[in-house]
Amino acid sequence: MRRGRLMALTALTPEQRAYTLAKAAEARCVRGELLAELRSGTTSLAEVLARADEQEIVRKTRVSQLLRALPGLGPAKVAALMAMCGVAENRRVGGLGEQQCHRLLQAVARTPEQGDHRAAAADDLVSGARMMLAPLLAPLRRSG
Repeated sequence: MRRGRLMALTALTPEQRAYTLAKAAEARCVRGELLAELRSGTTSLAEVLARADEQEIVRKTRVSQLLRALPGLGPAKVAALMAMCGVAENRRVGGLGEQQCHRLLQAVARTPEQGDHRAAAADDLVSGARMMLAPLLAPLRRSG
């Protein structure tokens, strides 16, 4: 479609409109259940991605929605994770390649759980401080 040109929408009969609205509501409900399973930890990202072959609703779900449903991943981390894995921000699960799925699963496996993020951040801070202080403390260690 060219920019600036509008396409005419097909007029729907009231029955077609009602059917379409009901189908959309059902899809939102099923997608909500899927995301709730991810949030609660009753299913893993790997299990959801494996379901993409059989379930259309999984194929049509945006990857960013799935990742944001995982504990400890907010919009910023999800955007960084997707960029690192070479996945476009508007990509749907059905459009993921095998390598992209593999990279996402590896990256999510390396991401600390929600409860562990403070401990991981503290460990990073301590190791960074040690690296910065090492040159300053080296002369003291040799003389002492």
